[in-house]
Amino acid sequence: MEYIVVIRTLGTAGDKYQQLLDSLNKQTIQPSKILVYIAEGYSIPKETIGKEQYIYVKKGMVAQRALPYDEVDTEYILFLDDDLSFPENTVERMMELLQQEHADVISPDIFPNSSRSLPAEIMMRVSGRMCARRNDDYWGYKVMRNSGYSSSNPQPPS
Repeated sequence: MEYIVVIRTLGTAGDKYQQLLDSLNKQTIQPSKILVYIAEGYSIPKETIGKEQYIYVKKGMVAQRALPYDEVDTEYILFLDDDLSFPENTVERMMELLQQEHADVISPDIFPNSSRSLPAEIMMRVSGRMCARRNDDYWGYKVMRNSGYSSSNPQPPS
């Protein structure tokens, strides 16, 4: 299954960005392209693996995501921020889940959302951005109707 990686950045993440690129370079299923959407006025980062293609776009969390993605020519897209990294079999596992679940989208939750402090959890819930679920043993992440999300810290399916 062919896929393209799309990364949103300002080009200032430094070592974290290099860790992301390195983790992409080690995937058991390699992307056909790594497209980096960088905000206008920012410099292309010095961190590289030599496979990135840079595209300048307007600055903004939404502006850098709500794009036509004319450069993407595969069925699957892996959307990433510039401060992530993951194990070398992550894409392989996501592709397997796509097929197994007959899914159109997979949104892995790689952050330990359930381990927030109680005050932080309350603040996220009051703001409508996140609602922790304690009794969901399968789904780690669900998008809510208000475009926030609810999260759990489930055990992976066996």
